[in-house]
Amino acid sequence: MIAAKARSEAAEVVGYTDPAGHPKMRKQLARRASDWGCLLTANDFVVTNGTSEALALALQVACPPDSAVLVESPTYYGILEIIQSRGLRVVELPTDPRTGVSPDDVAKAIRSLPNIGACLLVTNFSNPLGSELPEEKKKKLVSILADNEVPLIEDDIFGDLYRSGARRPITAKSFDKEGLVLLCSSISKTLAPGLRVGWISPGKFRDRILQLKTNQTLTCPTITQMAVAEFLEHGAYDAHLRKIRGFFSEQLQRFSSAIIRYFPQNTRISRPQGGFVLWIEFDPKLNTTKLAARAMNRHRISVAPRSIFSANGQNFLNCLRISCGYPWSAEIDEALKTIGRLAGAI
Repeated sequence: MIAAKARSEAAEVVGYTDPAGHPKMRKQLARRASDWGCLLTANDFVVTNGTSEALALALQVACPPDSAVLVESPTYYGILEIIQSRGLRVVELPTDPRTGVSPDDVAKAIRSLPNIGACLLVTNFSNPLGSELPEEKKKKLVSILADNEVPLIEDDIFGDLYRSGARRPITAKSFDKEGLVLLCSSISKTLAPGLRVGWISPGKFRDRILQLKTNQTLTCPTITQMAVAEFLEHGAYDAHLRKIRGFFSEQLQRFSSAIIRYFPQNTRISRPQGGFVLWIEFDPKLNTTKLAARAMNRHRISVAPRSIFSANGQNFLNCLRISCGYPWSAEIDEALKTIGRLAGAI
């Protein structure tokens, strides 16, 4: 598709497009916004270089220097790195493996802690827990944050990866009446991370976001935006999503079944309703940093230990994340068997 665009619209693809994003790309995002529970126009979006740039821009406009950001715990290490790279403090909130952060805990943190700049949450199928905030929780969360004038940076990168046969969960952005929710996402987990096509719907912060985007990176590559927009426009993306939802649902089931077979008997496994990662909790005496090191050093098996999912490095000492994104194979089955054997020996 990219090659076809390069041939058919060569003059356009080699030039700069609008700093806010190619009009066709933003039009397709606005069309899809109804699936997220939102009524948005093309002008409500700024196209970014993946979700990472969207989150970095959101933090830059929402958070004063030295302020704190409320996050889930555990949370994706990439989010922690982005927050800390901006010189901001991380405040971790207890998170239910199924229903996510409690709005009451958010309210308590705002009351008790000084200088809260923003709340940053993956509201649908968080990484690594796979939790999903129910609609009532999302509504209450947005209301509490609005009452306290605290922005919500909502990362919805996994929202389209719900279980086959289920309904696409709406976003917290759908309850936003004050323009305080900055909705971020991309095609990195659903289509191709290398294309670097992401977006932000920044509400009342749009002008400032667009100014920063223009000053820092000017615009995103035109050709990739045009190719993705065409993929979205003609239904190919929806067909692709139906296929990979089935694939990831099957993957989660296969990996879970193998973990039950091979891991120590008292191991606990998350039951995500979307995404493609599992959160594993071992006996409290087991240190997963040591487990991950032995798996890599002795067997060249890579797993993500607990320490990278917490800002202080001391939480979840007996937990690790396993990605189920690679197709099931005899090699993966053997790797899980090896991890289970190592865990039982520590």
